[in-house]
Amino acid sequence: MYWKRAVAGILIAAVCVGLGASAAFAEPSLSGEEVQVPGTPNSEAAATELKRPRARGSLAALAYIAGRSGVPLETLIAQFKGGKSLQQIAEENGVDWAEVGDSFTRNRFDKEKLVPKLEERLARMTESRAKLEEHIARLSERIAELKERVSRVQDNTMRGFAERFVLILERRLSLAQEKLSLLEEAIQLTRGLLEYVKTL
Repeated sequence: MYWKRAVAGILIAAVCVGLGASAAFAEPSLSGEEVQVPGTPNSEAAATELKRPRARGSLAALAYIAGRSGVPLETLIAQFKGGKSLQQIAEENGVDWAEVGDSFTRNRFDKEKLVPKLEERLARMTESRAKLEEHIARLSERIAELKERVSRVQDNTMRGFAERFVLILERRLSLAQEKLSLLEEAIQLTRGLLEYVKTL
């Protein structure tokens, strides 16, 4: 009978297909020399400071201040090139200068090792996001089809069971959408961390 085929289709559609994505990050490690954070540049030297090898320390300090204060990094770089010292920029934006220096002596990233790991992780999460989006699209389609089929089941008891299976699928859809939202947040966070590490 038709209701048997409808229920069978619903049971098959209710099988869960999990998609995983990790948002964990690699731990920072101490290696090499400590990053030197320049003190007070004069206005003439500041214009070329960010072009020298030592600039990694300046950029890292500015990136740290930007992260702590919420001020765009581009704004801080412009202030630095305009002649302000890193310490002055930090204090004007409510960041303790000693805290900036401590961030490099305690939590120095091994850039050469961490950047490839973050890029690989970002690629995996991006791929997982694409698969999850496809899964959500298929599940949404399936739910719409099943609702239409269930409405034609004649037996009230069997239709009740079928409707409960549809509710399960809708809950799965909601969880998948929430997972997609969390995955997107993790991708943005990883991308931001990658951009920051590249400045070190």
